Amino acid sequence: MEIWKFSILFFAAFLGGLGIFLVKNDKSQLLKLILSFSGAY
Repeated sequence: MEIWKFSILFFAAFLGGLGIFLVKNDKSQLLKLILSFSGAY
């Protein structure tokens, strides 16, 4: 696997986690929706 594939995987997980922390303080219902979608995906 090339280095760019690893970097895409790392940044996707990092941005997803950062998005959860930003949404967590605002709306818990949206957080539940995002988590259920990511679990189903």
